[in-house]
Amino acid sequence: MVAVTAGSGGTGGGGHERDVLVVPRRSGERGAGYRAEAGYGKRQSPASEAVSRHGGTVAIAAATFAVAVSGGGYSLGVRATTATLAWSAVVVALAVRRPARTGWAPALAISGLLLALAVVTGLSIARADSAERAFIELDRVLMYLGIFAAVCLLQRPGDAAR
Repeated sequence: MVAVTAGSGGTGGGGHERDVLVVPRRSGERGAGYRAEAGYGKRQSPASEAVSRHGGTVAIAAATFAVAVSGGGYSLGVRATTATLAWSAVVVALAVRRPARTGWAPALAISGLLLALAVVTGLSIARADSAERAFIELDRVLMYLGIFAAVCLLQRPGDAAR
């Protein structure tokens, strides 16, 4: 049996009484693993709750640290690896879950500006003295766009704007 409390009230006790409803447990429920308040479902352990709350931030910080330690991302190999990982994360994030429908205006505006920068950089390949250097800069801008998109898509819906 589970006792579910619902609000305080009563007719004359100054709001100190509580209405209690006793509900029989379902066959698969365990006592300690389920809440008996509003918000039914399994409780998370403190460690898994911390990972789900801060895991994305820690992953972004670890990736930033790894790029910084490997020369700041200036070498072609580091940039290529970073871009591949970022765009792979974008593909996986889009394949695994569907992004929220609202709250994407700031992210889309910044993504649009980065994409416009990539287009201008790509067009500069035709007029540049060194097409190779212009292509390297296009690669760098597309890496920035991929990192930004991956960070936005991998965050929880409420955290993307931040």
